[in-house]
Amino acid sequence: MHNWNTLLRYIKLKLGVPTNEIELNDDDIISYIKENTLPELSTYLDNRKLIVLRDEHRELNKDGYPCVYYLPLNIEYIDVYKLYLGTNAFLPTGSIGYFMIDPKDTVMYNELIDMINSLSTITTYKFELPNIIRLDRVIDPPIIADVRYVPDISEIPADFYHNIFKRRALADIMLLISAQRKKYRLSTPFGEIDLNWEELQSTAKEIIAEIDSMLDAMPPEYLIEWID
Repeated sequence: MHNWNTLLRYIKLKLGVPTNEIELNDDDIISYIKENTLPELSTYLDNRKLIVLRDEHRELNKDGYPCVYYLPLNIEYIDVYKLYLGTNAFLPTGSIGYFMIDPKDTVMYNELIDMINSLSTITTYKFELPNIIRLDRVIDPPIIADVRYVPDISEIPADFYHNIFKRRALADIMLLISAQRKKYRLSTPFGEIDLNWEELQSTAKEIIAEIDSMLDAMPPEYLIEWID
């Protein structure tokens, strides 16, 4: 299973650690990928959850809007895909994961989606990052938000992780290191030490260009949904 430790080991081995020292520590590498690489590539994934919003998530007459809901801040949201009217008996407090591994869970989830689709859809709303849903009318809780979110690394599908994500993460870190090494030149009595930043930069750009071509070839999300 892929996780932050296996990704970190992959990147460091590709960079020649421990034979070669690099300017970034483990926390620097993981923090950069979490804050930049992962959110950027998450827009190509369809990681979704159903989140039940109740009275404690609602505020009336806020900033000129009759009704405002706040999504829990335990995950990083990309977008709110749809809103549904709910009932108190429909779903338990919390959320239901969109990504299922067990086929039985997938079947149950599809049945659940059919039940939700039979309810009224809230068509007019405005989503604002990081977690605000603004409505032009008062909607009594509970409501059900189908949200897209930035997944944990363990939730990334294996083919996307190995073919795209980990290689893009490596390229991003290579660019960071090359940017740092570009600032310095090391001279010794025996001549100048080559910090190899140009080769790092060139290789990273080649990887990114290849990945961008792969991403451009992926079918658009709305087309996939329409076909389904």
